[in-house]
Amino acid sequence: MGIVLLLGIIIAVAASPSDGSLCRKCPKFWLQNGNKCYRFYASLKTWDEASKACSSCENSHGKLVSIGSEDENKFVSTLWQTYNNNPSASGYTYWIGLRRSGSTWRWCDKSPYRYKKWGAGEPNNSGGKENCVHQWKKNDNYLTWNDIPCDYMLPYVCEIPMEK
Repeated sequence: MGIVLLLGIIIAVAASPSDGSLCRKCPKFWLQNGNKCYRFYASLKTWDEASKACSSCENSHGKLVSIGSEDENKFVSTLWQTYNNNPSASGYTYWIGLRRSGSTWRWCDKSPYRYKKWGAGEPNNSGGKENCVHQWKKNDNYLTWNDIPCDYMLPYVCEIPMEK
């Protein structure tokens, strides 16, 4: 029996791809989409607190989510809707990693700001203090963004590159 088990292990190792492509995975409690891993946190934090929480060692030194495509925007929205205990409670959904720097918008992971999904009339910098961005639930549309003050308390989504 031991020889059969040993032979099975040897065959499995020999048949494994050498580039490790099947060994890529997300840490426990994180979900994969493409080459990234995502995790929703229901605890309420300011944008700065959420950004700091995502970058902690406990969160694999991640970042607040940077959304680069319609597919990724839909995935993150679905993640929020799936794990949030009360998705109809508020129009303010969760922080994403986009923030105003002077007159430009920048992702906290420094990825290019190309894809945009602003709600109608946004960003509007109402009151001159709306420098952070959340994905907005407005008229049952979970897929648009809104600028709001960074000191609002919202849940958040972190992302990390997939482990090798």
